[in-house]
Amino acid sequence: MKHLVNYSIYSKSGKYPRLIHGDGLELLTGYSDLNPSAWPKAFAVHLPYATDWYSVWSGKTKTYDDQVLFTHYGKDRESIIDAIRTGIRCATRLKPAYGVIHAGSVNLNELLDDKYSDTDQEVLAALAEIINTVVSEYTSGEPPFRIHFENQWWPGLKLLDDKNFRFLCNKLEFDNWGLCLDIGHLLVTTQKSENELQAINLLSEIFQNYSSDMIDAVKTIHLHYNNSSGYIRRYDKTKFHDLPYTERLKVAYKFVCDMDMHRPWSIKDVRKITDIFKPDFITHEMGTSGEKFQKDYEQQRSLFV
Repeated sequence: MKHLVNYSIYSKSGKYPRLIHGDGLELLTGYSDLNPSAWPKAFAVHLPYATDWYSVWSGKTKTYDDQVLFTHYGKDRESIIDAIRTGIRCATRLKPAYGVIHAGSVNLNELLDDKYSDTDQEVLAALAEIINTVVSEYTSGEPPFRIHFENQWWPGLKLLDDKNFRFLCNKLEFDNWGLCLDIGHLLVTTQKSENELQAINLLSEIFQNYSSDMIDAVKTIHLHYNNSSGYIRRYDKTKFHDLPYTERLKVAYKFVCDMDMHRPWSIKDVRKITDIFKPDFITHEMGTSGEKFQKDYEQQRSLFV
């Protein structure tokens, strides 16, 4: 099992985290060609993502902002496919062990909502169609690296059970794929976690609902801790829809960042969770920066030494 740490090509720090007991980076990439010599520690990649691509794909959204690539992937189906195709092509130069892609989407007007207008299977069916189209262009019929689909709490792959995994198995037309189980995202999905021990018990109950082939499909774990359930319940959302569009996005993205806390685990009991899956990779996904990032990473990584 290899231990990675998250890093982004957009990082303003200008230097890598110190990889104490680490094997390399899971690098968030973009839409420009990457020189492997500039990223020698990039062991794997996290492909670029967009928050609300499904509303464009389904024709529900007709207006866009100047950040359309990052909010929707594009203005129509063709440009969505092209964006994901470009992201995979640019990352391929690094010869990554795998590439993570977010398997979810949420309408930008519903970022603060608990109920969504799109269903998990609608989003996953569209995502499978997109990835199948991109992968079909390779002569081998397989992607240039393994694709790991990551769970979120929005419509798509939530991983509360194996239902949506089974759905993906029936929709994807290639073999070189697996799951990236994001522990923090799963805790946000439940909205029940108050402390680390409770979180471990909660996760253990969920994983009892996983089939053996689904457990085997979890090749990567994004490891971080969220105890934001109280914050989510207390947050006042009443004025959100009355704000102008740009102000709504600012408020919503801040809410999302505060909710998805990316804190380090502090107790070795978390190994009970990772031992269930015995993944090929654990990415210690920290949400801070600078020396705080380094401290958080070292705290969590020390639990596995």
